[in-house]
Amino acid sequence: MLQGSESIGWKMHATNEGADFWRFESIRWNGPKEPNALAFTKIGSIMEGLEVEHIIEYLKDIPMTVPEGRKGLDLQFSSRVWFGEAIRLLNDSQMFVHCPDVEALVREVTIQGATAQNQSIGPPRPIIAVSKVARAWPDDGY
Repeated sequence: MLQGSESIGWKMHATNEGADFWRFESIRWNGPKEPNALAFTKIGSIMEGLEVEHIIEYLKDIPMTVPEGRKGLDLQFSSRVWFGEAIRLLNDSQMFVHCPDVEALVREVTIQGATAQNQSIGPPRPIIAVSKVARAWPDDGY
């Protein structure tokens, strides 16, 4: 999700919802009010002068397949595989997300989601955090 204001933002992801194939989707999204939203983690930012359309340009053509170098790690394509490739691409662009360890980021957000889902009192409440392993470019020396 790319936050556009306090509540409305953009959701960019790989989905197979309503179809028997995977595709890129970019939609306006009210994340904090979505019943299935479990965790929001800040991992980067859009540099001044750029817009959401610039990120969409980078992400829209990511192949919906397991990358050659990951075939032993991921047996089939999933939204998590796409997320990893999206972060690698954005990191390589040196414009949106600085994340040299994509697997650490995947673990971090997976743990945050599981923590929110496994809360013992009442319905799950979203976790809002800042990543410990991903930052905005330009590199601030971490």
